[in-house]
Amino acid sequence: TFSAIESLLSFSSTPRAKLQHEFDSIFGHTISAECPPYETQYGAGIIFAQAQRMGDITAFYRAFGVQVSDNANERADHIAVELEFLSTLAFREATSIIEGQDEHAEAVQDAQRKFLTEHLGAWSLSFCERLERKAECVGSADRGFYGALATCLCAFVRDELAHAGIAVDSLGAIEPTRFDFEPEGCTFQCGTAGEPILANLPGFQV
Repeated sequence: TFSAIESLLSFSSTPRAKLQHEFDSIFGHTISAECPPYETQYGAGIIFAQAQRMGDITAFYRAFGVQVSDNANERADHIAVELEFLSTLAFREATSIIEGQDEHAEAVQDAQRKFLTEHLGAWSLSFCERLERKAECVGSADRGFYGALATCLCAFVRDELAHAGIAVDSLGAIEPTRFDFEPEGCTFQCGTAGEPILANLPGFQV
């Protein structure tokens, strides 16, 4: 994991324009068919199943008092949103441990395991593999920033799964849904400009 982080940090001085060009080359301006960063693009392509999974994801968020910020311009199943939610759970767990709220800490740990098993862990490794492969095709010999990001993310997710006691093999491989057409009105890829993606629900106390 540390070597993956070091490789990623080596791109810290890369010009923003170059990173933007790499991003556009990899993801395009509509949902990428090769490495979509959205959970519901993986697995069963049935619209009902996708809507059900999206509802389950947002239910996780609301259970912990957060929702996707209107300023983020992103869907709830985007990889960045799910990762930020996992960090929110980690913060809640740490706070509960510090305050001696063992029961609440255990509840948060259970939620982390469930979210990893049913959502983030179940598709992100496939996404990482596809992102790394795509980055090799469009980038330089060093795979560029996004290739390094894919390697780092893969190592992080595997560490989280191991920490939660979840075997990678138990999750199964999930591939993106394949469509024979590019539907009109697709969600455009939107950067979050470093701003928080999740926002606290009104009246919810951390």
